Amino acid sequence: AHAYDAMRAHPEVGEIAIVIGEGQREAALEALAGREAVLVEGGATRQQSVRNGLDYLASSAPIHVLIHDLSLIHI
Repeated sequence: AHAYDAMRAHPEVGEIAIVIGEGQREAALEALAGREAVLVEGGATRQQSVRNGLDYLASSAPIHVLIHDLSLIHI
C-alpha cells in the first residue's frame, strides 16, 4: 500500500492499474483495503504481465506510465 499511497498523493497521477498474478485478486483487494485501483491479470512472465498492463491502458492513451516492480520496493 506504500507505493500506491505515494503515487496517489501526486497531483498528476490519474488512474492506477495494478497487474496481479493469477489467483491473486482477493489478496490484492485485501492489501488495497478499499483504495481505488483497477486489477489486471498478469501473464506467465514479467514481460507478458507488463504487456497486459499496457494493453489495458492503451484505450485511455496515458501520457506517462510507471512500471513499478513490487519485488524492488524503493518508493
